[in-house]
Amino acid sequence: MIYKVKTEKRQQAIDIREVYNIWDILNSKYMAVGRLQLWENFAHDYEFKIFLKRDIKSLEENIAILEKQMYNFAIKSPDRNRVNITFPTGSQVVSDQFMAQDVFLYMQEHVENLLKVLRSTVTNDKLRSIIKKMAVKTINDTDKIATYLIGKGWLAVPPLYKQIPLNVNENCVRVRRPTYGII
Repeated sequence: MIYKVKTEKRQQAIDIREVYNIWDILNSKYMAVGRLQLWENFAHDYEFKIFLKRDIKSLEENIAILEKQMYNFAIKSPDRNRVNITFPTGSQVVSDQFMAQDVFLYMQEHVENLLKVLRSTVTNDKLRSIIKKMAVKTINDTDKIATYLIGKGWLAVPPLYKQIPLNVNENCVRVRRPTYGII
């Protein structure tokens, strides 16, 4: 039983890499919320606005979880207050397609960041579990927006493997996961 208590106490600590990981993810999510709120103001497509609102809500939930971890480990949070951006021109300057591709690119980068953090979070099992849940949710959200963008024709479908059997029409094969890193 003494061994179990020592293990639990050791798992409550985090190392300097994990401190940076939490800070970096939280900072990224703060910037993403600001960007999504900006794009939400410019968006014209109703369905795209729904995606943006859903993503903002998801990011805010993750921010609350990360802020709690920052508080628990007494880590100073990054500054959430960002400078408001104003544009002197109308909302026609930026297309919905551009905004959607920007959101998709951010989500791809965030998936990579979460996976990198997941690999390097080895000291605290609870923190690792939190990051794992965020990574899985972000991958699922990225898959949803990729499917939406492909359906709208705003994102090209990457070519499939050359080893597809001759009797399968390449156009009718459904892409389940986009190839991350390639747009």
